[in-house]
Amino acid sequence: MNRFIGVGLALCLSIGVVSAQRGGGGGRAPSGVSAPIPNRLEILTMTFTLDKNQNNQIKAIMDTAQKGADPIRQQLTATYAALAAAIQASKPAADIEAAVKAYAVQATAMVNAETKALAQVAKTLTPTQRENIAGMDTAFYMFHGIFLNGKWNIIPDGKTY
Repeated sequence: MNRFIGVGLALCLSIGVVSAQRGGGGGRAPSGVSAPIPNRLEILTMTFTLDKNQNNQIKAIMDTAQKGADPIRQQLTATYAALAAAIQASKPAADIEAAVKAYAVQATAMVNAETKALAQVAKTLTPTQRENIAGMDTAFYMFHGIFLNGKWNIIPDGKTY
């Protein structure tokens, strides 16, 4: 039994020594400088290998779509606050249900705006680029919540509704 404990301890120590000799840093860039995190347009550019023309088209599409989604975002925020207030105030079930429905209408409108923008972006891609299933998956998931911050072209933060 003691021999197994000794072997296990020696194995753990040797793994620690080998790990320390790799240079450490945990995958960080030299001198502790971290690589910049790409914004959404950079992610699309890298994912689909967009040319400059496609890049400009997508930026224009998304800027326009963001402007169209701003009123929805404001209503989504207002209906979310109303729902939270109804729950916190222990309003009757009918009031909470009405707040849920109002929020759902705005959430649906936001998903509609996001999906329409994604469809317009997909139209700028070549057939070969559209065949990039992993890229399309990336774009699909990245577009969920893309207009929630009032700025579409930011570093993705996972914010959703």
